[in-house]
Amino acid sequence: MTVVFLVELRARGVHNDSRALLRGKKPRIRNAGTMRIGREFWAGGRVTRVQLATKPGGSLVIGDHVGMNEGVSIMAVREITIGDYTLIADYVAIHDTDFHELEPGLPVKTAPISIGRNVWIGRNAIVLSGVTIGANVVVAAGSVVTSDVPANTIVGGSPARVIRELRIPDPAHYTRPR
Repeated sequence: MTVVFLVELRARGVHNDSRALLRGKKPRIRNAGTMRIGREFWAGGRVTRVQLATKPGGSLVIGDHVGMNEGVSIMAVREITIGDYTLIADYVAIHDTDFHELEPGLPVKTAPISIGRNVWIGRNAIVLSGVTIGANVVVAAGSVVTSDVPANTIVGGSPARVIRELRIPDPAHYTRPR
């Protein structure tokens, strides 16, 4: 199945130079922009597929050793970057657009999202447009991330706030166990 998935990625214009590990259903890929998936990507989807999409002009860059559980939904209208060794739990939504105007005459908000290296995003979290999440961050389950998150912290709530700082002796080289 992995070889078939890699052929499908290339057919959809996705740049990928390495194997992918699939646990369950293949991710649903809609690529009308630019999409790059790093080495050793894995996706789970026994019940609900991972969905990765770009609109024309949009860019989605997924780093090396990134894992996504079932039901993850990522939509890049402008730009989304996900750092190496990031883990994304079930039913997380990451969208760089509001998709529609909030009031008549107001433009649709679209802004890049940047997720740092070694981030862990908990189940049912939502990351909204214009957010930068620093390295080694843990986003608690059910959180709504509406503003930038400093590196080496745990955030939670709606809207997400810093709960505490993490004590990581060597943050540049730390990765969470897989």
